Amino acid sequence: MCSSSADLSLELVDFGLTYELADNITSHVILAPRRLRDSAQTEACSSRLAAEPSNVRRLTAALKGFQAPPLHALVTGDNRWASKLRHVHGSLKPKGPGCNDQTRNERLLNAITSLPLIAVGLHTMRERSSVEGVQFGASLLGVGIAATAYHVSSGRLRKHLRKLDYWSISLCTTAAVRAALPAKSQAKTRLASVALLALAPFQPSTVTAINAGIAQLEFARCSHRCPQLRAAHRRQAASLAAGLACFGMEDIAMQHKWGFVHAMWHCLACYAVSSANALIQHKETQTEMSHGA
Repeated sequence: MCSSSADLSLELVDFGLTYELADNITSHVILAPRRLRDSAQTEACSSRLAAEPSNVRRLTAALKGFQAPPLHALVTGDNRWASKLRHVHGSLKPKGPGCNDQTRNERLLNAITSLPLIAVGLHTMRERSSVEGVQFGASLLGVGIAATAYHVSSGRLRKHLRKLDYWSISLCTTAAVRAALPAKSQAKTRLASVALLALAPFQPSTVTAINAGIAQLEFARCSHRCPQLRAAHRRQAASLAAGLACFGMEDIAMQHKWGFVHAMWHCLACYAVSSANALIQHKETQTEMSHGA
């Protein structure tokens, strides 16, 4: 009886030592590195949030040392590559699905007023004789298609189509600048266009504003020298100013349930870009005369 009790005590002691040894191995060998890694990730996230870098710095950091991801990273979803892709995607603008199209009638009105851009784009492609003019017409066609698709969309696809809508507008204004500037400055214009198009996915509104300003200055310069362009320039400038006013007050209009304001922006913007054809035709005529001379 005593021998059995002693053996049982020894077995319990051995089991206790074995359990303690296993617990130490688990804590120090398996869990400790994981805790250190989690702690390091938490500290890195806290420091990144505290720094709040700009979009350009965030994009630079995300693309620093960028290499093509290996196949196993794409299949298994490597956290490092997923983090870089999330950083790049988070810098793309605009954000969210937008605040318009709140009712069925508003959605229908916005979709219908996007269609004239398609007609203007097709007409411009037929009428223009220069490569830059045809490209401008094609970009107008793209804007009309993107805007119509955005306004009839819903669900998760809508926020992506909103980005496409903004990006197509910035592309269109870039094409307008290339078509409006003199032929002798086309080399510099191409270089500037590449730089602006690279910025467009991250700051499409900024790119659109820069291009619109350049085109307006060129239109004003040409209309000052050519009286035949002055009437077209006045119409284009007035419609553009009114359209930008509608676009700027859209948030206020949504609060008062004025759903027609965005549709007015569509109509005024369409008329403004169609009026730009007068300037592009003037440039094409000058180019043909210089080649004939």
